Amino acid sequence: MKYKVKVILFFIPLIIGSKSLRGQADERYIKNGDEKFNSKDFNGAIIEFTKAIELNPKNEKAYSNRANAKVSLRDFNGAIVDCNKAISINQSYAAAYNNRALAFNGLKKYNEALSDFTKSIEFNEKAFPKAQNYNNRGFIKEKLKDFDGAIDDYTKAIALYPDFALAYNNRGFLMYNRQMFTKAITDYDLALKINPNYAVAYNNRGLAKAGINKPDEAIKDYDKAIEINPNQGLFYFNRAISKNKNMKLKESGCNDLKIAIKLGYEEANRELMMSCK
Repeated sequence: MKYKVKVILFFIPLIIGSKSLRGQADERYIKNGDEKFNSKDFNGAIIEFTKAIELNPKNEKAYSNRANAKVSLRDFNGAIVDCNKAISINQSYAAAYNNRALAFNGLKKYNEALSDFTKSIEFNEKAFPKAQNYNNRGFIKEKLKDFDGAIDDYTKAIALYPDFALAYNNRGFLMYNRQMFTKAITDYDLALKINPNYAVAYNNRGLAKAGINKPDEAIKDYDKAIEINPNQGLFYFNRAISKNKNMKLKESGCNDLKIAIKLGYEEANRELMMSCK
């Protein structure tokens, strides 16, 4: 089984540069909205961004950031309306294209999302935001079964920002799917060098190690993933699969399946019935 981090939410950072008193006020509301967004108070963020818009209806950042908060609340259509407004104000505003793409992704309109991520790449000048755009477009290309294109985008994201652990993980995932296990492990190694607490990368590296018939090393990676995040049923499930290949560890593997079930990972039920009679 595979576990994949989904598309990341790109939130444009606060930029204060307005000169008028009205501009200073609307930027203050945007700052408040940023803070509420970062604390996951998305409804509160929307209220603050709306206040900024009421003061300055031509502030594209306020519309774009409000759209991002709406995406987080799964109000994808509302987010698209806000992004359309931001783009009507500034047709080269990269964040609005990125956020509209996130909304299209939520609606499973992948071709529209692909087009908007491409626009965001075109207009983004800063390395890390552009790298995030490439990563996000790579994710959409996976949805569209363009796996070569996805690998190319993850590689471009890494070239722009070599410390992008998520992009290494996502590229490694595609290598794993192609049974290129050694290359997958290399990418997971790099992701974990950047972020030693990346539970998903430990899990995925465990899968790749199991793919090259190193179950003991795979179990160690699952152990680490569970140590970091003990509430992810999939990690216990994957560890159980490796343990159950060794009769000495089968009882422990069956216990892992029971934990996975308690954590809501339903597929573990069938494996428990098949392997732990």
